[in-house]
Amino acid sequence: MEANNSRDKANRLVEAMGRLIVMMQEVNDTCLRLSEDISKKELMIVSYVGDNGKVIMREIANYMKIPVSTTTGLVDKLVQKNYLQRQYSESDRRSISIVLDELGVQTHRMMSDMKSEMANKILNDLEDYEANNFINMLEKVTNNLHKYLPFG
Repeated sequence: MEANNSRDKANRLVEAMGRLIVMMQEVNDTCLRLSEDISKKELMIVSYVGDNGKVIMREIANYMKIPVSTTTGLVDKLVQKNYLQRQYSESDRRSISIVLDELGVQTHRMMSDMKSEMANKILNDLEDYEANNFINMLEKVTNNLHKYLPFG
């Protein structure tokens, strides 16, 4: 009986997570449609730079889990399209930071607004303590996945 209960819980979890992932993907797909001139990887870079402010190429490469040479090509395209810009250090011209440009700021704001709206809808019917418990549990689950799964 306990094995069936455990299997039922696992199935419910997988189904609920699957629906949540689909909804989150719809937010990203909407952003891609509205920013039709950039790819999914480029959108991820805009999101990362927007979330982190000034970054260097190595940080983007580590986040994306791609070589710096590939990152450079993607950033070059985003600079040409006015989503990103390079900032050179006054004291060391070899030091280059990447920041959002005008279109990048607009795109990041749109993505952030859509994600916030989705989060608010998820938490809307929960009491404060339920919302805090839910968030704490998601953080624990995420940490566990990072520890135990090969892609973490």
